[in-house]
Amino acid sequence: MERRKINKVVRVDLYGGLIGSSMTNPRKALEDVIQKHNAEGWHCHQVIPHETRNFLVSLLQGVLLVITLFLFTFSGAYLLIFEKDNTDNSHNVSGRDGITGDFVYTADNGKITITRYEGGKGGVVIPERIDNLPVVSIGASAFAYNNLTSVVIPASILNIGESAFAGNRLKSVSISNDTSMGEGAFDPEVEITRR
Repeated sequence: MERRKINKVVRVDLYGGLIGSSMTNPRKALEDVIQKHNAEGWHCHQVIPHETRNFLVSLLQGVLLVITLFLFTFSGAYLLIFEKDNTDNSHNVSGRDGITGDFVYTADNGKITITRYEGGKGGVVIPERIDNLPVVSIGASAFAYNNLTSVVIPASILNIGESAFAGNRLKSVSISNDTSMGEGAFDPEVEITRR
């Protein structure tokens, strides 16, 4: 049985203004999320302050603060990177893990899940097929923090895991109506179009 580390990214949103600050203690919010994930066997590897540098989001935060008479607005966020040992090979029923180009994947019952992207920044086109098998899923945090500016997701993708594209520089993305998404699959400022 092979030991491998698996990672996931969790976003913790904070609130500002008079009411927002009293509702959310940043330290307590972070501790609660870390404790929850520790109980599930995850170890918090890194805490990163997450700033939104999108003009429209910043404008919306300012307008919300003024409308509520400085009582409430959305504030910053933190990204928590968790890791744990993965010694369970039950996900790999067909016994195949592989790398093709910049994509690390697992094959399960004749279907491919991309588990990690090792390419550079810029744009990426996710293939519909790898080793003549359909690519149907993108794993948790698979494309996170790669400075991607564009991504083409084929209609064959039925599931996008938690935080799969977190921390990139994507503005918009188009996905199939049949595609389900895990929590935080894309950053909040990414415009998602269904086709």
